Amino acid sequence: NLIRHPCGGRSFEYFSEDPILTGHLASNLIQGVQSQGVGTSVKHFFSNNQESWRMTHNVVVDERTQRELYLRSFQYVIQTAQPWTIMAAYNKVNGEYCGEHSIVNEVVRGEWGFQGLVMTDWGGTSDRVTAIRNGIDIEMPGSVGAFDDQISRAMNNKNLSEEKLNECAIRVLSLFLACKDQKSISPDNEVSLE
Repeated sequence: NLIRHPCGGRSFEYFSEDPILTGHLASNLIQGVQSQGVGTSVKHFFSNNQESWRMTHNVVVDERTQRELYLRSFQYVIQTAQPWTIMAAYNKVNGEYCGEHSIVNEVVRGEWGFQGLVMTDWGGTSDRVTAIRNGIDIEMPGSVGAFDDQISRAMNNKNLSEEKLNECAIRVLSLFLACKDQKSISPDNEVSLE
């Protein structure tokens, strides 16, 4: 994300206000971390620049501004570093919640070739069926199973295809297998910092 306002509650997590600099810094950090067999998560996707009313705030932005400012760093990171995961922001962009946004399949996976897993932020789901249709693989905790029946009904009513559900399941299992393949680190293991 970009530092857009000095009162932004999460500005300390961001690299800069420049999308190109942010993309380069994040890409190199991700490549370094992942070269050690540790997965990374890029967050908060996308147009997330305020904490006040973050669960309901609607960022209204034209496509040029969106692509040149808010998406450019994510695009660079995805195309150069392929992080293991992306976490969606809480806010809406042009009326669609980021945790259900059509941009994930259309742009992130379609145009940019992202192969990893996309998840909501904790409690950041309002319509799980739409999220699955749009390529959001995991709903982070917070709904306490509130969407389980919604998914079952959508499957039974043919409002959610088995193919879309399977795509999400495959990406979840792929992440699990990638983690399983890594050397486990526990408090009993000595870890070299060289």
